[in-house]
Amino acid sequence: MAVLTEQMLRKLVRENKSKTIYIDSATVLTPSAREYINDQALVVVQEGLDPKDEEDMGPQAKEIQDQKTVQTVVESYPYRLYGTEARLKEKPEFMTVLLGQDLVDKDHPRIRFRGQIDSLEARLLLTIGELKTTASEQVIQGLKEIYQYTRQLLRSEETGDLIQDLFLLGKDSDEIKEITRHPEKYFNQGHLILEGDEKIETLKMNCLRARIREIEVSAVDPFSRIPGQERPDLLKALNRLSSAVHYLMYLSEQGE
Repeated sequence: MAVLTEQMLRKLVRENKSKTIYIDSATVLTPSAREYINDQALVVVQEGLDPKDEEDMGPQAKEIQDQKTVQTVVESYPYRLYGTEARLKEKPEFMTVLLGQDLVDKDHPRIRFRGQIDSLEARLLLTIGELKTTASEQVIQGLKEIYQYTRQLLRSEETGDLIQDLFLLGKDSDEIKEITRHPEKYFNQGHLILEGDEKIETLKMNCLRARIREIEVSAVDPFSRIPGQERPDLLKALNRLSSAVHYLMYLSEQGE
């Protein structure tokens, strides 16, 4: 007997690109899964049921006969080892929540990634605080927009929702990428080759850019090589983030 959680449902909807979900007749839906089905108006079809029963499923999830028994088990053992049906009564100190109540070790690649994004957010806030009296309003605004986008990126990784495209100072990510690839067309100068004589704000933002590139490399393992967990949208977002900081470095050196 399998238990279908809200997070598993989200993944099915995202991967199948359909609001019709097919599950085995023995599968039990958790309360949060049933609520998600109702909120999203999903159609749940249980294989093995009589056609008459399937008509009653619709957007409202049909109660399964042994739901009470399974619910008791879920309440008594609320945690589950991610990727298995093994359940735990308490969360071990060396483990943390990956999705819903699913647990993984704290050194899991996705948990490492979340920690790196948290660290990046802290660096962004510190940089904004350090430069708010010396950098231009445009640069500070750009850093704030990058910070907000980074928060959205982390939220998207946790929920599984598709991350939206980056917009920085009114420009989309493709425009930013084009500008940083061909700065001579937009800033009347070639690529930045830093030597340490640049503005301190430019050097600080270069540290941010380099850190984002490191995070981008570390994200390849959990979001490209693990079947079923591919997140090309997230990898693209990280790539565009480094270009966005690079763009602000040009604005800084141009004095705009």
